[in-house]
Amino acid sequence: MFLELDMRKMIQTHASGLLLSLLMAALSLTLAQSEQLQSWGLGSLTLAILLGLILGNLPLATSRAQHWNTGLQFSKQQLLRAGIVLYGLRLSLRDIGNVGLPGLLVDLVMLISTLWLTAFLGRRVFRLPRELTLLIGAGSAICGAAAILAAAPVLRSKEEDTGIAISGVVFFGTCSMLLYPLFFQSELLMSWSGLTPAGIGIYTGATLHEVAQVVVAGKAMTPQIADVAIVTKMMRVMLLAPALCVLALLVSPVRQAAKADHTNWRLRLADISIPWFAVLFVLVIVLQSLLSVPPAVRQLFAQLDQILLSAAMFALGFSTRLASLRKAGWKPLLLAGSIWCWLMLGGLLISQLIL
Repeated sequence: MFLELDMRKMIQTHASGLLLSLLMAALSLTLAQSEQLQSWGLGSLTLAILLGLILGNLPLATSRAQHWNTGLQFSKQQLLRAGIVLYGLRLSLRDIGNVGLPGLLVDLVMLISTLWLTAFLGRRVFRLPRELTLLIGAGSAICGAAAILAAAPVLRSKEEDTGIAISGVVFFGTCSMLLYPLFFQSELLMSWSGLTPAGIGIYTGATLHEVAQVVVAGKAMTPQIADVAIVTKMMRVMLLAPALCVLALLVSPVRQAAKADHTNWRLRLADISIPWFAVLFVLVIVLQSLLSVPPAVRQLFAQLDQILLSAAMFALGFSTRLASLRKAGWKPLLLAGSIWCWLMLGGLLISQLIL
């Protein structure tokens, strides 16, 4: 009986926000069929996050946010991860081989340089708290809000710092998500950089903040760029666990001073969450490369994947509060914006040099 009550309560708390996400996903998929919107390069994922940003910042939605919050959190975390895992059915081991060592090298250089630059600017220039600085660095260097949420327990950061970091990273990541396709369609990106479509895919996957933003930007360019960008991004996501280990080793001496012992190290490392959805993503690619998946099944899962990702995008946009960015002051926003410029311009330079 108690189990039944708990299940009923869990369904009730999730239902409204989850239903809202799915309804808006259906609306964005319907709108995406418009020839006019297609000519502007607006796919269902882009439309979903724009709908979320608009509706989420209306006064009525803000007052009702608590009612939808649990379901929206589920959408932008669990549905997003499920959608990314299903995206693996569209890729093969050959695609990973095409990205190869150059893509991994771009990822590594961008991750290390972004973390270092964020720490330098945050502490020396903007004089921000260490935890907030490292949260913004983790989100910018690895995989956006997911990296911030994973790093928060390792850094033992305040909830308000976590919210500020997520808001800044999601805001600038969304700007990149919208700008990259515009640069590509105007032919500025290819003509100025000299990169091939595969190179643009690596650049996109190595510099955009969120996994879903990479999916949106890549699909708004070409299917080839989308596939390369997603593989590059997932290789970057799989660097999350080692990056968090490094953060744990860096922060622990600061917290424990001279009292750090082996027990503290183990407890700190136990806080690190492995990005299992990235592991499952790779596993799906391997399985579908080795096994024969019927086209009808592949098509069905592709449609489900689009619904899940659109729902996650709406939830992500809805949860981004423009007011929270203003409330945090200019320094965290300036830091996130500076790193955003580095990802776009520095990432392009590094991609050119390596590729």
